[in-house]
Amino acid sequence: MSYFKVINQNPRTLYGIIHYAKSERKNSLPPCADGLGVSPETAFEEMDAVKRIHNQTEGRQYKHFMFSFDSGISLPHETLLEIGHKIGSYFSGEYQIVSYMHFDKRNTHIHYILNTVNVFTGQKFRITKRDFYNYKLYINEILGNYDLSPLTLYDNDQNDLLE
Repeated sequence: MSYFKVINQNPRTLYGIIHYAKSERKNSLPPCADGLGVSPETAFEEMDAVKRIHNQTEGRQYKHFMFSFDSGISLPHETLLEIGHKIGSYFSGEYQIVSYMHFDKRNTHIHYILNTVNVFTGQKFRITKRDFYNYKLYINEILGNYDLSPLTLYDNDQNDLLE
């Protein structure tokens, strides 16, 4: 079964999480990166520039999401990247998002790193349980378009979203 979660307890800096996610050691194939409002090659510099422009260099610097495909999935990598792009685009109208697909585990998975500073307003990113539920509904719609099984809408991981 595919799953999607928010990773709140991450001690890495913005630079550190991007460096970890794009590590070639995590990929048996060439790195599969995608950027929404940002280039995967210069994601840190671009996100940092938005933070400095809006004077938002303190506090939480990023939000880390992870989507993992079902271990039995057998779709071409191009299709996996397409699905990953669609999932990542949910918040891309206002926030920069960079994603990296990993093939180093049993399940192919994608790390999404979202800049917590709104590109236009400078406001910090907030997500509620309802927002997360709606995001999962959006993901399920995408998965359904590829005849993939939906995510579980309720789980214990939602309790830590409001940090």
